[in-house]
Amino acid sequence: MANGLATFLTYEVDYLKTNEMWAAIISTINGIAMAYGYRFWGRFSKNNGNSAAITIASLGMALAPFFYSISTKIYHVTYFVALTGFSVSGVMLLLLNSLYEVSPRENRTSFIAFYNLVTNITLVISPWIGMRLSHFTGIKTAFVIVGFLRILSGLTFLMRHKKQQVEVL
Repeated sequence: MANGLATFLTYEVDYLKTNEMWAAIISTINGIAMAYGYRFWGRFSKNNGNSAAITIASLGMALAPFFYSISTKIYHVTYFVALTGFSVSGVMLLLLNSLYEVSPRENRTSFIAFYNLVTNITLVISPWIGMRLSHFTGIKTAFVIVGFLRILSGLTFLMRHKKQQVEVL
């Protein structure tokens, strides 16, 4: 994720003038969507393959920055937070599923540890990058840039999925 939560939260607080009630509403909707999403993406992956599922989930997650960039009121965020929370849960679950698919059984613990390390490093760095980008370009432009980067990321999953389909044939 090329942009961190800090940029989204900054937009909600500084630009959309959210308060504690709206933050609670958004958090609750997001949590419910994620809880449902984990179940959905697990079944979807089982039926359609992990590769197809992560492609769809990552492209869904790419929509969040675009939605934020067009939001002018905090209640707009509540309209789409369910979709983005649903997609984020899919990406989180399916990345871990992908790790299980490709890591050798005998070294799986080391692979999981490395994955968690790299994930945590990106969770520290990405908010800083997102905020720096927003200072240079403006927050809405930063959202659009990050949205396109997320789409490119999703397209790499699509290329992986297509490659796996060709290998099966």
